[in-house]
Amino acid sequence: MLRRTGVLIWLALIAGLLSPMPFAWAASNYTLTTAAIADGEFRPPVWYFEDESRTATLEQAQSFYVQNRFRRAPDEFNAGVAQPAHWFRVLVEVDADFDAAANPVLYLDIMDSILDDIQLHHLVNGKPVATYRMGDTIPFAQRPFPGPTFVLPVHLLPGEVHEFWIRIDTASTMQLPIRLWTPRQYYVEQNQATLFYGMLFGLSLIRGIYNILIGWRVQSLSYLYYVGMLGSGALHRAYASGIAFQYLWPEWP
Repeated sequence: MLRRTGVLIWLALIAGLLSPMPFAWAASNYTLTTAAIADGEFRPPVWYFEDESRTATLEQAQSFYVQNRFRRAPDEFNAGVAQPAHWFRVLVEVDADFDAAANPVLYLDIMDSILDDIQLHHLVNGKPVATYRMGDTIPFAQRPFPGPTFVLPVHLLPGEVHEFWIRIDTASTMQLPIRLWTPRQYYVEQNQATLFYGMLFGLSLIRGIYNILIGWRVQSLSYLYYVGMLGSGALHRAYASGIAFQYLWPEWP
């Protein structure tokens, strides 16, 4: 009996020591430190609210957040298709010891290229700094940063608190894959994506020309159908990746 009591006491002590750990992690995972961005990327936490009426303003969204009507989003938020408009709150607290000289600017990247309408409100220490409008229903030239995804360069200073209130209304999948990149890591990722899509489109083109020649030689329409399938698949990937909007029809949203 005494041995069982001792085991229970030890278990209670261990539970008491470990129980604050998840809360401590949750409280610190929106703090941007030099170590947190050392590998080139930082995933800030996201809270979201479903705006069924599609009429909520920024002030109303902020009021809903105070009323605890926002929910914490998982790391890779995806609500599916046919969704109402959503408001997102992204918080980044810059650590007092953050090395701003080594990282004077970071790229906030919304990594979904086919979101229709994005309204992004940037606040620093509670004060509005700028408002941006992006999406594939907006001409490409109006983006704050030229790229296949929706990127916002952000200047950070130690001790600052950055809030990003983002409203998204889209007919495609409602999701918010978001990263904070160093410029170097962002361009590394983009170069890898460019190499991949260059190989994909190049191989599709070569296979298309090859099958056109064979179809012309043997006088068979089945080869032309195959070429049409290759072309439509390549065009879909160009659209879904944002490359088509960037290079093929930037002024025709």
